[in-house]
Amino acid sequence: MHVGLIYRIRAAVPSDESRIRRCLRRAFPGASSVPEIAAERGFLAVADDEVIGVLAFRAATSGFQVDVVAVDPARQGHGVGSALIKFAEHEALLAGYSAVAANVPESSSDGLAVWERRGYRPVERLARIDGTLISLRKLLT
Repeated sequence: MHVGLIYRIRAAVPSDESRIRRCLRRAFPGASSVPEIAAERGFLAVADDEVIGVLAFRAATSGFQVDVVAVDPARQGHGVGSALIKFAEHEALLAGYSAVAANVPESSSDGLAVWERRGYRPVERLARIDGTLISLRKLLT
């Protein structure tokens, strides 16, 4: 019998920093740096006081931008990433935005698939020194 994962989404606080970094290192093991969540609006998926997912977003000049969605690999496949994306979309609507954007590494076919399943569509390829990003966007209703 499969039992669903029970977690909640809450705002990140400064004392979460080490747990956020741990989750990000697990989610992005090959990354040369870990994103700074404190400078953005950060939220966490927490199960039994363990950070299992991280979300960061911000209002950018171009609109509402999701900068980080990360889920501990041991907790992937339980809808945590989709719930974090849905949470960001809700926050965007509350803030008066009609669309959400995100950039995903072109090399992350799994990451792209998660966003596309949620209705995001590629709008631009962004070449960078460390690889190409696919800029995705979804109109909210």
